[in-house]
Amino acid sequence: MAMQVGNGLDLQNQRIQNLADPSAATDAVTKQYADALSRNLAWKMAVRVATTTSGTLSSAFANGQTVDGVTLATGDRILIKDQSSGAENGIYTVNASGAPTRAVDADSADELKGATVTVLEGTVNADRVFRLITDNVTLNTTALSWTQLGGAGQTYSAGDGLSESPAGTFNVATGTGLEINSDAVRIAAGAAGAGLTGGGGSALAVGAGSGITVNADDVALASSTAGAGLTFTTGVLAVGAGSGISVTADAVAVDATVVRQYATSIGDGSATSYVVTHGLGTRDVQVTVRETASPYAEIMTDNEATSTTTVTIRFASAPTSNQYRVIVQGAA
Repeated sequence: MAMQVGNGLDLQNQRIQNLADPSAATDAVTKQYADALSRNLAWKMAVRVATTTSGTLSSAFANGQTVDGVTLATGDRILIKDQSSGAENGIYTVNASGAPTRAVDADSADELKGATVTVLEGTVNADRVFRLITDNVTLNTTALSWTQLGGAGQTYSAGDGLSESPAGTFNVATGTGLEINSDAVRIAAGAAGAGLTGGGGSALAVGAGSGITVNADDVALASSTAGAGLTFTTGVLAVGAGSGISVTADAVAVDATVVRQYATSIGDGSATSYVVTHGLGTRDVQVTVRETASPYAEIMTDNEATSTTTVTIRFASAPTSNQYRVIVQGAA
């Protein structure tokens, strides 16, 4: 018969130890039970050993068989979690022979919701904790998946951008151009390549060389870059279009509407006809012939617009060497 306390129980700031998990509505609650509720875990009585590989259910888990380095004895609790047929997984009690029996606290779907168990012995699984992660279980039909929740041997893997060293401690993996300073990731000084300054705790910035200006958020040409023949207006360099030059969006050309001129000396003391190549691109030219010596008088000759790039000058008698100057003017 349970002891009855009629006027309260003063424990003088001491603990109640070895309290069983509650079963009745008015039972006291253990810390383990409360913690399990807070984490959605249903803690089961510890098992002696847990499997590491699949085995034949009818024979591999009887009294005298070895699992994870432990020889099984009748009545041992065992977590079978690696069966080829996942529906066979679960918490069992070892029998003297034959197949084990599902443990009384884990032989229904309701009892398996959030089932969590600690493993006491084993070469691999000693002190590890496993939790059932399968929902909506139909016992002996649904494949049951158990995953390590914590305890000895719990492993983690470093994802992209992380490294693990020592085990259980994760660090940012610094690639080229990054470095760790105390508890912060920053751009390394070595990341500042040609034309850049900064890094190593300082902001990256463009190095402003000759002809470049750097503003808060852009890089632009300086007005000093506009040398001879160029203009600079609101950040745009342009060719200055002088006399005889036309400038379009993507080309600079000779202005065909401007009169151009070509001049050369002719006469060799024997020929009376001379072809002058002017290259003006038109037959609409004006040809002037004058003396190359004083009084530099203009003379009348026969001339022909032979092509758009040449004229032919004819004399009645052969002029002496370079006696005359031919001037051709025209606009294409």
